[in-house]
Amino acid sequence: MVKRDEESRAQPSKCEPGWGFLVTLELEREQELGDAKEARRSEIKRRLGEMGWAEEDMNFGWWSDNPRAWHDLVSQPKPLTERSESEGLFFLQVKLTGCPVWANIRPKLIPLLEDNRERRLEMEREARRSERRRGLSRLFLQMREQSFPMLSFKAHNPMLQLSISEPVLDVSHRDAFPDFAHTLNWSIVKDIFETDATEGEMEVKFGQHRDEIRALITEWKDQVHTRLASSVRNAFEERNEPLRPTISVFNEEPDTLANISDNLKLLLRADSFFRRSGLSSLSKQPLGYSMILSMKDLVGSHSPYASETPRELPTFNDIEWYPEAHEVAQKLLADLGKPDASHLEMKKVGSAFVCGRCHAVGSMSWEAIVSPPRIQIETRLTRIRSKAASGLSERGIVYNDVHDPELFTDKPMITDYATKALETGTSIVLSPVQVCKLCEDIPAATAVITIPPRMKKHGIAEPKINEHYISRNWNNRLPGMDDSDSDDSYSMGYGGCSCPFHQMMGGLMYSDEEDEYGYEEDDGGFGLGLGLGLGYSDDDDDDGDDMVDYWYRLTTS
Repeated sequence: MVKRDEESRAQPSKCEPGWGFLVTLELEREQELGDAKEARRSEIKRRLGEMGWAEEDMNFGWWSDNPRAWHDLVSQPKPLTERSESEGLFFLQVKLTGCPVWANIRPKLIPLLEDNRERRLEMEREARRSERRRGLSRLFLQMREQSFPMLSFKAHNPMLQLSISEPVLDVSHRDAFPDFAHTLNWSIVKDIFETDATEGEMEVKFGQHRDEIRALITEWKDQVHTRLASSVRNAFEERNEPLRPTISVFNEEPDTLANISDNLKLLLRADSFFRRSGLSSLSKQPLGYSMILSMKDLVGSHSPYASETPRELPTFNDIEWYPEAHEVAQKLLADLGKPDASHLEMKKVGSAFVCGRCHAVGSMSWEAIVSPPRIQIETRLTRIRSKAASGLSERGIVYNDVHDPELFTDKPMITDYATKALETGTSIVLSPVQVCKLCEDIPAATAVITIPPRMKKHGIAEPKINEHYISRNWNNRLPGMDDSDSDDSYSMGYGGCSCPFHQMMGGLMYSDEEDEYGYEEDDGGFGLGLGLGLGYSDDDDDDGDDMVDYWYRLTTS
């Protein structure tokens, strides 16, 4: 400790004159070392250049595994030496100066340079490959816009009850288009992509084969249409049903559908529905043509993260025609007076559809309202209600099923949510509702919300409060439903507005337990939501059978 203190006292402080001198000496020494390293580095690069190595080979960047080994050999302050004619003089020179001999370090540098060159070239090849990938996707998307543009036309609005409804809708459809992996299944595209070339060179080669590639895309799209439309044609032939490859459009000149194939027109019809084959709950949901394209990744997104493995066109063996959904859609379209509507305008309307006959007000999409599971549940419940109602006739209670196509023909089978809500003249969630007392005596028809002037189904011209109907705070519970069916989440979509127009954006959801309001379209329940607590949910293993069985046991006990 005493010795260290003495040394520190011997060193000049920053305030003494000797401090600046020492700093200058240190800087000069560092400069000399830097100059010596640079001279050695330049000499080594000069000699390697004479041997045929390029400057890029001597640049050890992030891709190299040996930057430290290269630095240790090249970046030293010792100059290179050569072997002299006198071996004795040579060994004396090395011993006195400690300078490395070029002949000794050269064999150590060559493997480092070879490895670095290979890694650099591989990196550059990958960079060019990525550029070709991006360039090809750009060229394909340009071709899609120029040669296969989006189908756009004007269609009649299927929901014209409201005076504010637009009579004409602008609809569009992005048809099937091969993704990057699909195009690699074509030899010409695969060759353009795999050949090591710059993006500019690749683009020139693509241009030379542009017509051939365009023809391949057209053939690919036709195969998609044919494979899906063949199941439609086969189903129609089995049922002896005439094909209608027709789509109604608003009067336009020129005809925007003039160049559309019959197969595509069949697929775009609003009554063309498919389903997944199998027994899972997913197989019960109707699938339109556009949904299948998205599900099968046939929309030509050309994502830079997509696979580069060549991909075949799907066979669609897991997709089959859905005759039940087709029949329901046919009936509803006929009732709307639009038998040849496309699913594009039905989709454009959104989740605005609601039953035009009964009290249910849960808004649904077109796919949801034609869903056969929903129709099957309603049909089974109708049979139970009718069976129970027949036993009530002795009490003078009349029950006419509002869903009977032969009855109430002055009412549409489906309408839009806003129209129905406005026709009732009541606030759906913020006011007490009128509940039919007579329907409470009929299983599967309890909590039927009614409007006094509309009790014709019971043959009552002048209904009386507390005798035929009562005012009751709304409750969303259904028999057989426990608290676990309530959604504890709080959703206030569309600004939390409960007006009929914003309710058209999605099914109404109300949590009685938490006393919360929100909007939700429950895809698992075919877009029914809970509505007024009278929608039906289709869980994975429950098609509403528990509820139907509940009422059946009640009526047969």
